[in-house]
Amino acid sequence: MKKLITILLFFSIFSFNCEQKTQTFYVQIEQTGSARLMDRPDAFKGIELDRIPINEKLKVLDSQIEKAKPYDVTWFKVEYNGKTGWISHFTTTGKMLKEKKYVITEEQGMVPLRDKIGQGHKTLRYIPGHIKLELLKSIPDSSGVLGKFLWYKVKDESVIGYILSLETTGEVLIEIN
Repeated sequence: MKKLITILLFFSIFSFNCEQKTQTFYVQIEQTGSARLMDRPDAFKGIELDRIPINEKLKVLDSQIEKAKPYDVTWFKVEYNGKTGWISHFTTTGKMLKEKKYVITEEQGMVPLRDKIGQGHKTLRYIPGHIKLELLKSIPDSSGVLGKFLWYKVKDESVIGYILSLETTGEVLIEIN
């Protein structure tokens, strides 16, 4: 029973589900030492391509499970220093990190957060200048009225709404956590 729980916990941490196809995930090298970047997912037969230092965050390109005794090993395909290779989950912190994107409202004035895309829709609230909002999605303006601008679906605290890209600094910030 204990082995089954361990396997289920391990699988839930390292498996990719349908939702993850639309998100970018990262792994972080643990603080106890460097990780070996291997040419294939095999610690004994693979060739070491590079050493990855502690705390490095790497984008996961793919994953696969190697059946080994006494433990199965999850391997992550990553890119480091222009080289693509594989690292073992044993060299990571054990947490999948997600990429979050943010936009910052322009410094002057109050930015309307709307319930739907379009200038004529209901304003949910006004957001002061220079506030960081979580970016959920970028959507082209289909009306053609505003030209080639985007609407951003954003989250402000617990409220989700839309703001026009013109009402931001124009930068998209990316944080990995």
